[in-house]
Amino acid sequence: MVPPVPRVLRSPQSTLVVYANPAGGSPVVYKLSQRDVLRLEQATQSALDFVAQPALRTAIDSLGIPLLALDAADQTALASLGYLPPAAPGVTPANQPPRPAGAPPAGPAQPEPAADESPASGLRLGLVAAVIVLAAVVLVILLLLGRLFSGPGSSARVTTTPSVTAVLTTTLTLTPGAPSAVALSNVSVRSGPGEDYPVIGILPAGNSAAIIGRTAAGDWWQLQGANIQGGQGWALADHVQAQNAAAVPVVTPPPLPTPTPTPLTSFSGWKGEYFSNPNLQGPPAAVQDDPQINFNWGNGAPAPGLPADNFSVRWSRLAPFEEANYRFQVTVQGGVRLWLDGRPLIDNWQSGGLRTLEADSGLLSRGDHSLVVEYFKQSGAGQIALSWQQVQAQPPTAIIAGPNQGLVGQSLIFNAASSTAAAGRRIVRYEWRFGDGSGAEGIEVTKSYAAGGVFDVTLVVTDDAGLTGVAVQQVAIAAPTATPTPIIPPAAIISGPSQATAGVAVTFDGSSSTPIGGITGYTWSFGDGGSAAGPTVDHVFAQAGQYVVTLAVTNAAGQANQSTLMVQVSAAPLSLEGTLWTLQNTLPGAPITLSFQQGTASGSTGCNTYTGAYTAAGGAISFGPMSLTGLVCDPAVMEQETLYLARLQVANRYEIENSQLRLLGQLGDESFRLVYAGARQ
Repeated sequence: MVPPVPRVLRSPQSTLVVYANPAGGSPVVYKLSQRDVLRLEQATQSALDFVAQPALRTAIDSLGIPLLALDAADQTALASLGYLPPAAPGVTPANQPPRPAGAPPAGPAQPEPAADESPASGLRLGLVAAVIVLAAVVLVILLLLGRLFSGPGSSARVTTTPSVTAVLTTTLTLTPGAPSAVALSNVSVRSGPGEDYPVIGILPAGNSAAIIGRTAAGDWWQLQGANIQGGQGWALADHVQAQNAAAVPVVTPPPLPTPTPTPLTSFSGWKGEYFSNPNLQGPPAAVQDDPQINFNWGNGAPAPGLPADNFSVRWSRLAPFEEANYRFQVTVQGGVRLWLDGRPLIDNWQSGGLRTLEADSGLLSRGDHSLVVEYFKQSGAGQIALSWQQVQAQPPTAIIAGPNQGLVGQSLIFNAASSTAAAGRRIVRYEWRFGDGSGAEGIEVTKSYAAGGVFDVTLVVTDDAGLTGVAVQQVAIAAPTATPTPIIPPAAIISGPSQATAGVAVTFDGSSSTPIGGITGYTWSFGDGGSAAGPTVDHVFAQAGQYVVTLAVTNAAGQANQSTLMVQVSAAPLSLEGTLWTLQNTLPGAPITLSFQQGTASGSTGCNTYTGAYTAAGGAISFGPMSLTGLVCDPAVMEQETLYLARLQVANRYEIENSQLRLLGQLGDESFRLVYAGARQ
């Protein structure tokens, strides 16, 4: 008897379900596509790791799922686990899994027509002819096998019949050497390579068609056959067995059918588009004119014909505004996004309890502005309310760093790097006026005066909302004296890196300040509250961020000057051990995590939890087989899980930069990027 618990070997392309033979000899092996694995796990309500062999056989037969042929790589994988390999690669009589009593055969003896096909006499004659041809091929194959293995012990291989269908579906051809495809099941043929193209015919299971073209990615075949409307169509490559197709040319897909235009509807308030899914996908199930966005549905549905859970809504309108700054407020239970004139103001696209979110618009011009609000709810109570009001916006603060005295003709440096903008805004323009009719733009500028006097240096900073801040500083300019050897004012010169790493010491050198040997004082400010003195100093930035390093120098005459250097500090590199990471851009409500602890990698796929061994050294990394819990979740979440685990298995290098972990494949391509979430608890 075959043990009920299998060994499951997963790869990005397929899965092997192996039931060891207690008596020794060849195991019972099922090779399935990843698409069919998902169908089986949904049908059995369990992961394949826990499905008994009779139950799996019954599910395969009931769904009409074809078994894939084993290749050399599969044989090697089985041998590495200590299994005796089947007699030959592929599903052969030696490893064909047995069927329960009374179960139908795995491969259909005669294809079923599509639901919208009429049983015309021509189709019947074609099917009869195909069956006759298939029977003749089977007879020839059996005769050849009998002649080839006519020695002792060969009769068991010839008389075992459950694998005949599998052999036929992989050997049928139209013309020797010609590109062809054999349907692994009833295959829908579409007018173009994509699910958005309409179905124009059916290629029945076991039937062949000529391959005359392919997509650039090789995921769709262009077929030619009598069963196809117009004689030509496209089929998904995963649903057919292709032969002699290496040199098939790439064909430009036809244009998508033009959708029927929807009559325009006038909306006096908000255009509300309601979707029966949480992702705003497909056409809306309902469209209505909503006077305002202020809803509390509780645990009910938002509109007739929509579900109470897992729905989404998009509201849009043009709204009139006076010239002013506005604060938008959303009270929401669910996920929400808000755009103003195509610019995102609020992005909180995640499930959550009742909360209030705010964002300022900046200065809006008088007139109509576009507003779009998107909302989704997965489960529980749902509500949303939107409002806005005029507010007094906080302007930026202008700060001048520079000398308050100088000489005629002397180059004076003025810096505005310490100027700040309100939270969520940034300064986009720095304007200088020097009080003598001249001006300049930029964060740091140089100015020399042609005559002596007292001048007002004015700095005007403007943020991305159009708000301005002003600062004024006086500078006294003296005429040159008749002293034969005038004292040269100092010039602060900073030598040091513009980039650093948090926690790592950085050296700054001001010894090149002029006049060399005439500087009596060096004072440093590092922008993080730290300071130091001396021509050369070391400093450690504790946190990542952007800092302005300032050097102020003084000469023997008491003259002073200063200079600044902008330093970008990155987060300290992290090691993998003892860390927790989260995957970016996962499905809502299905986060993916990855942690490393004592040689074990573990986490959540958004549905199941997984664990397995890992090794990492010198930028190289490898993951062993992962054990997985057996929950069955939403198909999209299961697809996410399958893709994530497949990419995890092929990762062989890693990089950590700015609190991000990049896992790379054999060709150096990025498998995925994760964000540091803290130490593993």
